[in-house]
Amino acid sequence: ATPAERFDVAVRDPFPAGFEVVDTSLATTSLADRARADVQEDWVPRAEEWGGRSFDHHELDDGEVRLFARALPAGIHTYRYVLRATAPGRYTHPPARVEEMYEPENFGSTGGASIVIGR
Repeated sequence: ATPAERFDVAVRDPFPAGFEVVDTSLATTSLADRARADVQEDWVPRAEEWGGRSFDHHELDDGEVRLFARALPAGIHTYRYVLRATAPGRYTHPPARVEEMYEPENFGSTGGASIVIGR
């Protein structure tokens, strides 16, 4: 969430070992995973004004998801993606971080979490 328009915004959302991100744009992705990520990105309150897209670019990596926006309008922004657990265990989910790349004093982060995957 941002109360004012921000420029050159970068979001880094690392995920714990034992998980992999599912690229739902691939033809080989299961229909169930595609349904989970059906609305990958949305924000309120003026989504129709900006075409419903907050981020200009995203990268799905082995250890994190990265999002970039040249201009991020004021409002609440949500980006959904699917992770698949690859191994049982107890994991620590590190916090996601967002910042204006050229004004890093404007930043925010989420809380971390603990995740348990059983057999």
